[in-house]
Amino acid sequence: MSDTRPLAHSLEPFNEHLESIFEAFYERLMSDRHFSVFFRNDNEVRSLVVRQREHLRAALYEDEAHLKTRYRELGHLHHRIFVPYPDFSVGIDFLAEQFYAVVSRMPDNTNCSAEQVFQFFHKVKNYTARGYLDCMLEEDKANLEVFIEHMQESRESLSGLLMKRLSWLNRMLRAIEREDEDILPDLEMDNSEFIEWILSDDAARYIVRDEDRIKLFDLNRRIFTDARNIFYFIKTGHYTEVLVMFTTISKHLLTLTHLVTVFIANYKMRHMVRDPLTGLLNRQTMKDNIRQKLRLSVLSQRPISVILTDLDDFKQVNDQFGHVAGDCILRRSAEILQRFIRTSDSAYRFGGEEFLLLLEDTDEKGARVVAESIREAVADTLFQCEEHQLRITMSLGVATNQGSRQYSPVNLISIADAGLYRAKRGGKNRVGS
Repeated sequence: MSDTRPLAHSLEPFNEHLESIFEAFYERLMSDRHFSVFFRNDNEVRSLVVRQREHLRAALYEDEAHLKTRYRELGHLHHRIFVPYPDFSVGIDFLAEQFYAVVSRMPDNTNCSAEQVFQFFHKVKNYTARGYLDCMLEEDKANLEVFIEHMQESRESLSGLLMKRLSWLNRMLRAIEREDEDILPDLEMDNSEFIEWILSDDAARYIVRDEDRIKLFDLNRRIFTDARNIFYFIKTGHYTEVLVMFTTISKHLLTLTHLVTVFIANYKMRHMVRDPLTGLLNRQTMKDNIRQKLRLSVLSQRPISVILTDLDDFKQVNDQFGHVAGDCILRRSAEILQRFIRTSDSAYRFGGEEFLLLLEDTDEKGARVVAESIREAVADTLFQCEEHQLRITMSLGVATNQGSRQYSPVNLISIADAGLYRAKRGGKNRVGS
């Protein structure tokens, strides 16, 4: 690819056929519904075809450097009018077919062959791919700047890792743009801080499923594998392959970034509706759920029950053993509550040392059975909180909406609270209703 003088001389006979070749090319474009959608009208298609024809006419007499510049600029043009590179490539194959047809009709003594036509159009597609790559690099750099700007405003612990990964991509873009291997970022995946994080316990907060962690690991491996290979194709001038690999790297890296962002968002959503200490649903969520469940109870004529609980003498635990021990008691108590509810039920941190259970399709008798089981389990538990072994009891109040009645959420909870008050007055460690 170092000298195009033989190319110019060998393809010179095509000069007198360019009008008919490009007319056939124009007819092919207009008759293909897929390609016609890229143009607003017939004049726009013909204008582009004329421009292509004059590009090619001039290219027949240019050296390699000018040929590269010419078709690199043609790549810029097609990218600006939103013609995808694969469609441009297929269009060039249409054009090449017309040249092959002319070659087949030329006398044997003509210094022109199908192989020379192939080599010429291979260069056209290759240098045009470089033009597309220029535009994509510029767009990705601009998009990265916006992404990085917003990531810098985030206080999430993962934002630092994502920033490093995006900065790595930014350095990769600049190295590709300048075709300068010396400014490439580190391409050794084993040195990736991101991989260390994926394998860490901290990642489990955000990435719950092992298959999601494996997906991130595989994406990262593909990114580094393609990044290591891309400069081989840059150095050998295979820009079509560079364009494909660059598109793949960008896709994988942005997919990885998107997935991590989704994991962060899901983590936030889970904690927006849950109490951070106990992991139970919070009071605001309880208000929304109980209103909806009561409506369903009335419509279905099925009972629904509430159990309101309170840890007895909890203040003494905090005063004597400290808030760390108190938090331990709350977490362990929440775990006990969750052992006694079904998937259709829900448990909430009501406030302080109070919890609330919402039991669907459960009458008062059934609710009392659950409440007694919880009371016994709490009383029988020896709470190991750091160096302290502690015992505590729980009082509970029960209220039921039978379905034919329609209590408001406030009324139903007030009835359960009255039962809880009676349990406290009766000596604590009891179930009241």
